[in-house]
Order: sequence, then C-alpha cells, then structure tokens
Amino acid sequence: MRNFVFVLVVIFAGLTACSSGKRPACVSPVGKLCFSTDKLELGDIYWNEEYRDTVIVRNPTEKTIRLGGWGYTAGVQCRMSGGTLQEWQSGDAEIAARGQDTLLVVVQMTKDSQLGYFFTFLRFSIDGVLVDPNQGVSLEANVIEHFDTVSTGKLSLPKIVADKKEVDFDTIVQGEKVEATFVLRNEGDKDLIIRKIETTCGCTAAVPEKRIISPGENVRMNVVFDSEGRCGMQRKTITVICNDPRHASLKLVLKGYVK
Repeated sequence: MRNFVFVLVVIFAGLTACSSGKRPACVSPVGKLCFSTDKLELGDIYWNEEYRDTVIVRNPTEKTIRLGGWGYTAGVQCRMSGGTLQEWQSGDAEIAARGQDTLLVVVQMTKDSQLGYFFTFLRFSIDGVLVDPNQGVSLEANVIEHFDTVSTGKLSLPKIVADKKEVDFDTIVQGEKVEATFVLRNEGDKDLIIRKIETTCGCTAAVPEKRIISPGENVRMNVVFDSEGRCGMQRKTITVICNDPRHASLKLVLKGYVK
C-alpha cells in the first residue's frame, strides 16, 4: 500500500512539473496562435525614455506560421526575439510548428501628444491575413515628463497657477452648451509650456489662448461642454499637462446638472 501511494506521489509530481514548464497557458488566442497575455500595462513611464516588455507566442499547430504586425503606432515597435524589424513589418516572422517564440515590444514616447494616459491596441497578421481586429494585445501607460532633480532645486522654473479649480454651471437643459473660462498664470521665472490638454470625454473641449506662457503672464483657457445626450449630474475633468516639475499635471473641473 505504501509503495502504491509513493508511485501516485511521484506521478503527481511529474505532472505538476510538466504543467509548470516553459510553455505558458493560452491566455489569449490570436488566430491559430496562443499569446501569454492580451494586455501590457506599463504603469508610469518617462517621456523620451525606452521601455521593453515581452509576450510569449506559442504555435500549437503542426505547421510553421508566419506572424507580423498590422498598423502603426508612433513610439511602439515590435519584433520577434532573434528576428528583425523588417521581418515583423512584412509579416514574415516565423513561429515553428509546435514551437514558441518571444514577441519583444519596445516603447519610447517622444511627442507632446503622448504625455498623460496612453492606450493603443496591437494587431497582427497570420500567414499574410489580418487577424480578427478584436484579437490582439492592448498596451497602456501613463507617460510623464522626467524632470532633472538638480534643476528643480534652482529658482529658474515655471510655476502654473489657475484662478480657480472648479466651475459649477448649476442646471441646464439637455442639448445646451456651457462655456467657462479658466485663467492660467505663470508665477515662475521660466516659460511655462502647456504640452497637452486632456478632457474626460469628447463632449468637453478646452483651448488656451496660447501654449507658451511667459513669467508673470496670464492666459485664458476657454472650456465648452456639450450636453447633447447627457443627463443627470455631470463632472468633467480638464487635465493640463505642462513643464512645471512641481505641478506637471493640473486638474480643473466643470460640473453641474443636466435635466
């Protein structure tokens, strides 16, 4: 009896070792292939710096499969480990039958418009055919500017200040538009640069008079909220991303009730 139990333990241990081997579970099917994940979350990343992540790609079939990327996102490049960017772009990266390889994703954001929340969806082609657009890998990150810790100790810095943090438009009828104005002031000793403005949704637009604000200068930022298709309490956030190292992200609010 003891020998029988011992044999069972050995068999179970062997199965466990196999299940925890190098081959990952097929978390995300992409066409005929299996990907180890369907999303990459990079968290906070610095603007103009390079970051890398990987996805394991497994081919469970009996034939070699050609894999490639479809579409282009600025600041994001992919290739298979050991392969070339050209192979990836032409859709000729090969995954051997019953084999697996590693997809290398390289991210480096260099544009002002990419600061703040960033999201894209990586799509693929298999054997020259575009895979279902719903099958792919999402990539998201919060892109922030990297300020020199030495320079932040000096006096020559921009400083963003708003005349108010919140505007309450009270109550309006659905379909009406609300306009509000925030005044942004540079109380620093260096030009304040508004790099990007984000709003909660497309129903809210914010446009400053100018994006480079001299020391001591005031600039009006006009905000318009379109209530078409909205109802109930509304709270819209306007995020001003700038080169003030102490307040690189300034949040303003427009709120009220739509009946």
